[in-house]
Amino acid sequence: MSKKPKGKDKMKKTAPLICIFLFILTIASSCGQHKRPDGMSKEVYELGMRAVKLIDDYHTGKITSSDVNGPLESIVTRLEEIKKEDEGKQTAKSNYGFQNSDYANYISYWISSFIQEKDLEFLDGDTYNAYDNLCRLLGMTK
Repeated sequence: MSKKPKGKDKMKKTAPLICIFLFILTIASSCGQHKRPDGMSKEVYELGMRAVKLIDDYHTGKITSSDVNGPLESIVTRLEEIKKEDEGKQTAKSNYGFQNSDYANYISYWISSFIQEKDLEFLDGDTYNAYDNLCRLLGMTK
């Protein structure tokens, strides 16, 4: 009988485990991360993400209809200010030709649409459509 070196046997057993561990770690680290779309300022992105969080909290019952209106209206007001500030400025454009003011406009639109649909919910308003479109605009896959 020939003796096998112990180091080689150990390596044969642990190498696949290390590969699996690294693969799972890579997958797990990429989950939940969102990249800010090209042409969108950090402030507009953060306002949009704050709106998504508020709407998500409303959909899951963490906050009530009256609790979500004020903060969302404040976000819309700030987005409107940003649009006015950006008027006439030549800012970076996204691959779709959007500028920061365009993103502010669309985010504001979908937040306002959510508020309107939420208030008409007793008439079968669909708040999820506005939410889904807002998520897509922010580069989220919801």
